Amino acid sequence: MRRPLAVLAAVVAVAASGCAGADGRRGSALRGGSVEVAVTAPLRVLDPARARTPTEIALVRGAYATLYRRKVGQGGRVRLAPALAAGLPESRAGGRVLVVRLRDGVRFSDGRPLRAADVARTIARIVRGGGGRARAFAAIRGWRSVASGRAERMAGLVSRDKGRLLEIHLARPDATLPWALAEPWSGVVPATTPLAPLARGAPPASGPYRVRFTGVGPRAGAVLVRRHGMRVPGFGPAFLDRIETVTVTGDPVSLALRNRVDLASAVPARGRLPILRSTYSGRYRDVQTGAIAYIFLDPRSWPFGDRRVRRAIAAALDYDKLLRLALGFVDASCDLLPAGVLGHRGDAACSAAARADEPRPDDAQRVLADAGVTAARVTVAAAADWRIVPVAREYVRTLRGLGLDARLRVVPAPVLGRLFAGRTPRLQTAVAVARPVVAHPYYLLRELPTVDRATRRELARLRRHGGSEEDWQRLVDRAVEEGWLVPLGAVRRPLLLSQRIDTASCLALDPLDGVDLARLCLR
Repeated sequence: MRRPLAVLAAVVAVAASGCAGADGRRGSALRGGSVEVAVTAPLRVLDPARARTPTEIALVRGAYATLYRRKVGQGGRVRLAPALAAGLPESRAGGRVLVVRLRDGVRFSDGRPLRAADVARTIARIVRGGGGRARAFAAIRGWRSVASGRAERMAGLVSRDKGRLLEIHLARPDATLPWALAEPWSGVVPATTPLAPLARGAPPASGPYRVRFTGVGPRAGAVLVRRHGMRVPGFGPAFLDRIETVTVTGDPVSLALRNRVDLASAVPARGRLPILRSTYSGRYRDVQTGAIAYIFLDPRSWPFGDRRVRRAIAAALDYDKLLRLALGFVDASCDLLPAGVLGHRGDAACSAAARADEPRPDDAQRVLADAGVTAARVTVAAAADWRIVPVAREYVRTLRGLGLDARLRVVPAPVLGRLFAGRTPRLQTAVAVARPVVAHPYYLLRELPTVDRATRRELARLRRHGGSEEDWQRLVDRAVEEGWLVPLGAVRRPLLLSQRIDTASCLALDPLDGVDLARLCLR
């Protein structure tokens, strides 16, 4: 009996210590505490405009508030809500001027008050960085000068009312621009922040945590320290006193299972997944990424010019099997618009998809025979993504079972994107992932291959003048009903937490950005 009694004594000692870890992490939900986030490389810089990885995005969301935020209400309906802004933007001059009034009383972590010049600098830094994020602000006057490096300020960003009001002058109306200002990489930084990417450190914070750095070399890491009394709607309430990144050399999943780190988002070994999802279901989550997996069938390429053929192939797929092959990291949703994006419907979108309760390969074979395309040679292009390649192999097997001469070509995602670009057919069919730079249906549909002029014209019109959820849903339904796009589901990633995290009371998962560190608390 000595060993059980010793174990019991150790458990009682840990409980009495106020949830202290072996490495000194302490605290409870009532008195703050600290957590450690596993990273595989030392973190020496935290810059909202350059944040890319899920961990960087989570840290940025804790330290840098945005003008607006996405708010998901009843039934999954999404709308914009003000955060650092005092209200939603006022549209003037036929949508060519947006007026944003800033929230009073907000200060950066260095004590400076929030002003319009800070927001202008934040946007200019994103534009100077280039890429899809920069193009989200292309409608602002002066965009090209800043993007090319000829200017540091955008002529279309004008401060009024002693810096408490920002006028955004547009060369053309753009209803999606406020949504770009709700992205974590639009977290507001001071006007004194350099335009160039930071090599080390972090700008003063505008959110519920300030940032500092500890250690050198392989032990370097970022630390988020709570700003007591800082209140921004949608950011916080910041239960934890301290959130620290820890560089690990071993398996982050094993360390989280042993409670040596508190958050790990590494991909676990295939054999571990069933155990994590069952035995450790209270601590494990499959987290949405905002990306969508889909199959594209080009109607301009033989043998997919016939709508009946495209719909028959979609109906022949075994979607449950595809989900298993993706190890559960694709959720098999019918909806091309992921949760958290305007117009998301979930299962209500299935009426447009050619799905049945069971795969219908026999019906599909008859359709292909009637269309005269049996034995057609088909090349399936697939993104080089560990979740997608097994799905693509099964898609090839399905096409072969229908009588087509199908073969697989795996290519890097950027190469696949170039094949999608242009107005002429460059591939027949593909299994791919769309990762919109802004969580808005316009950016998702722009990233998907659009094959007809009517869709492109409607996209441009809705970007200029805005559209209701129903407007965006009609565009999505048309692409699915025509069989150009076959939704496979939202792409997910793993998240494992230690036993110290109170997952029942305060684990908040944004449907697009993952875990909200500012709302975590301890048991």
